Amino acid sequence: MTWSAREAEALATIGLLAAQSDGQRDPRERETLTETFAAFGTAGAASVHARVALGAAVLGEEARALGSPELRRVAWELALGVCHADGMVVEREKAFLEELRLALGLPAEDVAASSATAAALAPPLVPAAVAAPATPVTAAAVLDASTEAALEKTIRDAAILAGALELLPQNLATLAIVPLQAKLVADVGAAYGHRVDLGHARELLAAVGLGLSGQAVEGFARRFLGRLAGRFGGGVIGGLVDAATGAAATFAATWAIGQVARSWYASGRALDPEDVQARFAAGLEDGRIAFEEVKDQVAAKAGTIALPDVARLLGR
Repeated sequence: MTWSAREAEALATIGLLAAQSDGQRDPRERETLTETFAAFGTAGAASVHARVALGAAVLGEEARALGSPELRRVAWELALGVCHADGMVVEREKAFLEELRLALGLPAEDVAASSATAAALAPPLVPAAVAAPATPVTAAAVLDASTEAALEKTIRDAAILAGALELLPQNLATLAIVPLQAKLVADVGAAYGHRVDLGHARELLAAVGLGLSGQAVEGFARRFLGRLAGRFGGGVIGGLVDAATGAAATFAATWAIGQVARSWYASGRALDPEDVQARFAAGLEDGRIAFEEVKDQVAAKAGTIALPDVARLLGR
């Protein structure tokens, strides 16, 4: 089976339509998807972006351009993941997904399991208006040796699990990575005596340049397209990204988030944004080195978990 240029364009268009189906038209989501498709050699990715932005793309036409049942299923999972990337789907997204399902000719019972999985793994929506007040800035804290060792293990274990999620065969596993990273921030904060809810964890992720929906959309599309390229014959995009590359990058990012959170709460939340970003960059480098030491553990972890177990591992 081959993946034609028109089918690649249709997949890109469906992904972009999904990104704006909530009515927010978040430019970061659209640009992330466009850049990801372009990186994989999708012809006309920029023109697809323009057509979607102008309202000239027709969902039914794009669905009909997908010539195989497998590609139609892939389009469904891509849209489902994008719609769930920033939390629970809103009514407009539900309507879009139903329209897409019908256009793709997928029976409702065939997509029920993937829909339930996406809902279980997606990061919960936390409106800023109801987020709990952040713990006030406090004096710098020093942990005892045993607590430091336990915290290092917490960061290491979270990074290993995040890397393992990239190795699972199901594309939707990527949706659990941001909630896992947010939980890690909360766990690190708790070690220093801070109460951290999801809203504040997301703020720290944003401070290091990892926006919630943008990161999830990018990771999902990158992983999804890399595997699709390998399955359908590659060409220009073959071999550009594989599961091991994604696992290494996700491990390093999660490791860096844990180390930044540790510095942030140890300082009493007194670091300036430039310092936070510099520490994150340094943490990424350390995380890449650390991955080489634990990559066998990451692979082993992937062999011991199944997608239905992930929500439980996140404490849900």
